[in-house]
Amino acid sequence: MDPVKTVKFVGKTLNFSGKRLFDILCRLQNFGIGRIVYRNSFYERYDEPCYIRITGVDPDMSDPTQSSLNKRSESVAYGTQVFRGENMGEIKIRNGAKADWRLVMKQDEEEFLRKANSVPKRVKTEPPKAVRFPPLLEQFLIQEANERGNVSEEGPLLQLKVRSHENNNINNNF
Repeated sequence: MDPVKTVKFVGKTLNFSGKRLFDILCRLQNFGIGRIVYRNSFYERYDEPCYIRITGVDPDMSDPTQSSLNKRSESVAYGTQVFRGENMGEIKIRNGAKADWRLVMKQDEEEFLRKANSVPKRVKTEPPKAVRFPPLLEQFLIQEANERGNVSEEGPLLQLKVRSHENNNINNNF
């Protein structure tokens, strides 16, 4: 009797539904300059509009049969990005190889933009300046403060410091 072999899949499951960006752009006239594309995962995740209007493409037209399998496509695309209703300016599209891109048909562009612009702007929230400690740690800190004679009516608060950095921006998503 043969033991039943089970197959275990390891790793992150991808919920991409669409095509790779350059599979779309290579089939369009003038490589799709002026057309609107969007990542399906962002379209489903956010209420605000997330799309890119293609402004330039540098395609890799080398013979695919002569290139190695490990080599990624050298194609580069540029576009004006709108992320969550905010115009982010012109960017270099970094995630064109993900099979999650959709093209807005020419006849549907006007309707797509009208729907995108009718969504109310999101309100940016500021993070709190301080938060409470976890309960057990808070009790230890109160006990320590009482031993030192520093009695306060409020419990101890953890001061937060939010740092901004050049890599801490939304342009890394596309």
